[in-house]
Order: sequence, then structure tokens, then C-alpha cells
Amino acid sequence: MMFPTEIEIAAIHIFGLLMKVFIDLRALMKLSARFYLYHFADFKESSGITDFKSAGLTC
Repeated sequence: MMFPTEIEIAAIHIFGLLMKVFIDLRALMKLSARFYLYHFADFKESSGITDFKSAGLTC
């Protein structure tokens, strides 16, 4: 039976951390887009964006 080496274990941990950061960044971008969409009236009026679908956002 082969046990994973320390390098393999470290690589798995680093990969997991990178995926977590990527997923968190995606969620943060969606939240900030939502915030701008709903809280800045001039943004909505000037761009004509009134909902997520016209902004290209999906939840």
C-alpha cells in the first residue's frame, strides 16, 4: 500500500485553497454587482439595466 508523500499532500492542500479562493472571489463579484445594481439609481437609469438577466448575471 502506497502512502502519499508530503509533497503530494501539500499539492492537494494548495489546490484546495486555490479553489476556495476562486469560489469566494466569484461570490464576492456577484455580491458587488448586486450591490451596484440595486443601490445606485443613476447606474440603473443611465445603463438601462433593471434586472440580473439584462446585466448578464445569473444566480
